[in-house]
Amino acid sequence: MTTILFILSFALLAVAFFLIILLYLKITQLKDVEMKQERLLKEFENVITSYVMEIKEENEVFLNRIKDMNHEQKEESQKESIHIREPELTTDDLQDLLPSYSDREEAGKVNLVENEIKQETHGNNENSKDTIVRDIEHLLKLGLSYEEIAKKLNKGKTEIELLHKFRQNH
Repeated sequence: MTTILFILSFALLAVAFFLIILLYLKITQLKDVEMKQERLLKEFENVITSYVMEIKEENEVFLNRIKDMNHEQKEESQKESIHIREPELTTDDLQDLLPSYSDREEAGKVNLVENEIKQETHGNNENSKDTIVRDIEHLLKLGLSYEEIAKKLNKGKTEIELLHKFRQNH
């Protein structure tokens, strides 16, 4: 019986060694596959990195070309603007640009009204709203626009419009 146990123990020992060898082979295969995957991963990273670097360099070249083109276009537009000449003024143009005699009289009236306005505003603070409204109406009768009146009275255009409309409604 001891011989059967002895043979059985050797058989189990042989099976155990066989299984250990099989496990060792599987582990080495797994390590080889893992090393191949790491190597492939590193190669993939290197390829992607080089591709990204190439794209970055191409983008920089492209941006430099665009900057150069913009700079050239600016230079060309400056050269073109230098060569463009304005037409000479004719006598009709001068007559349109220069104020006529009646315009000068109106400007003199406006200056007189401005002086009156300044004197009234410095003298009366109580009735300043009424005087401003009267001045607005007077300047509108002279043909000035709301913007011109606002400049003359040192007020806002909207304020002048509102004061005039308020006065018209009451």
